[in-house]
Amino acid sequence: MVPSIGEAAVQGDVLNGDSDIPALVAMVLGMCLGHVRASAVILLMLTGGEAFEEFALRRASTALHALLEMSPGTAHIEIAGVVTEISSEKVNPGDRLLVKPQCEIPVDGVVVSGTSVYVNECLLTGENWDVSMHEGDTVMAGSRNKGSAFYMVANGRYNDSIIAIMKLKLSQALEKKGRLELESKKLVSIFTPLTFAIAGVSAVVSSLIRKMAVWDSVLAVFMAATPCPAGIGVPIAMLSGMSMASGKLGITIKNGGVIEEIAKATCVVLDKTGTLTMGRPLLKRLVVQGDMDDDQVLRILASLEKYSTHPIARAVCNTVPDKQLFSVIGVEIMVGHGIKGTVGDGYRVLIGSSSVCGEVVDDILGMHTYFIIECADGAVLKGAVEFADSPRDSARAMVDRLKLMELRLVILSGDRSYHLEELAEFLGISEFKSCLPAEKATYVETLQREGEVVIMIGDGGNDALALSVSNVGMSLGACNFAADSASAVMMNEDLENVPRLIEMSRKVVTIATRTVRYGMSCSFFQMGVAALGFASPFQSAVMQEFIDLAAVLHSLQALTIKF
Repeated sequence: MVPSIGEAAVQGDVLNGDSDIPALVAMVLGMCLGHVRASAVILLMLTGGEAFEEFALRRASTALHALLEMSPGTAHIEIAGVVTEISSEKVNPGDRLLVKPQCEIPVDGVVVSGTSVYVNECLLTGENWDVSMHEGDTVMAGSRNKGSAFYMVANGRYNDSIIAIMKLKLSQALEKKGRLELESKKLVSIFTPLTFAIAGVSAVVSSLIRKMAVWDSVLAVFMAATPCPAGIGVPIAMLSGMSMASGKLGITIKNGGVIEEIAKATCVVLDKTGTLTMGRPLLKRLVVQGDMDDDQVLRILASLEKYSTHPIARAVCNTVPDKQLFSVIGVEIMVGHGIKGTVGDGYRVLIGSSSVCGEVVDDILGMHTYFIIECADGAVLKGAVEFADSPRDSARAMVDRLKLMELRLVILSGDRSYHLEELAEFLGISEFKSCLPAEKATYVETLQREGEVVIMIGDGGNDALALSVSNVGMSLGACNFAADSASAVMMNEDLENVPRLIEMSRKVVTIATRTVRYGMSCSFFQMGVAALGFASPFQSAVMQEFIDLAAVLHSLQALTIKF
């Protein structure tokens, strides 16, 4: 229901810009002066305009509302061989669930059995293709099973799932306003007093030049007045950008002003391990001092490392098929130092750091582990395994594109080995530094004092402090979504989406700014034309509708951005 002028004034809407007072004045005054057609146009704007604006806002935030409107759904839990349907909210960690074909995965969990398992994670990552899943792979709530039925074990409850946290963060984001939105709201709040002032000027001018009746001239000004380009144009553009980021790039924006900050960015700071690299060590080189075939050494080492959970241990195990492993007895894990045991035909093996093995090899520079193998015949072999953390496939393409955008690039890493310099050289980044987590934050603050607007990209954990002090903290990977230190999260870990996001944000801000600049200019121009007596109330009312429609449609162009 349209509020009265008195109600709007009492509620304070005149000052905060939440009510279109000029339009209400125009409609009432038009009816009093007998300008029925002009009043009908304004009434159409007041009654139909709100519905149109609601449609435009929902159109702008399609991808966001697709997430927000998702219900928890149902789960099929297996207990004692019997499958029962329950609400997803009642699933507990450790529950064994059956996921049927074409059904949504109810909670985050791990695949435990099934063949031809394919999952579509489009709603979460923006990647609209089916991903093959195998036993031990992690699946996310909100994904859809596009293959055959499979069993999974729940990792947690629905409210702890990625999709539930995303919905919470997005609902909070929709309530927050960026600088442009706040400034546009201020402009709307002073628009009403300006309209009355221009109407007063119009009354004086019309009484002097007598081109139009005084009250008709005043009415024409109110009919022409519209704050829509500022009041609705900017929110539509920003929501369009957030929707594009979520739906097309798999990047969830957690703050209404983040798009503006991204658009102003001048520097991108990158973490190394787990961000620029895969974060999973791969065997690079085996150094053996003694008479034994390298393949045999790897079989012995992998047989023992199978009992360790260290990432380096997994890297060794991945080089040898399970069927080639030896039996192991007397395994002893020395937490933080290494592992030892007897492998196969009496090989007594010790694998670990220099604190337990000594520095048995001199020319190892990178990430490594040492080993000592005592054979049954008394022979002793010593050596080392060197590892490398390979760059992500998308890292080089991201860096090349960011350079074309003339952004300053910096790598900050806790890695103190030569691999940092090696990676920086490979990517073509000249500015890099090895530093502790607190030092990363200090370095970011130094960049900001130099005038840089900083985007910090990390994979959470030790990057949290640096992410929180940067202008835009971007966390890589869905598992870190709950990190409050990040203002944006890349769900699909495709680094090429970073320059795409920056390019998109710049275009969104341009569209929003242009909508306000040209839309409000047209509004004031039309008010001026009316004040000078060159437009009738009906003509002004029609022009107001065209200006409003043009502003909304122009803002929706943000949904068609190519990047």
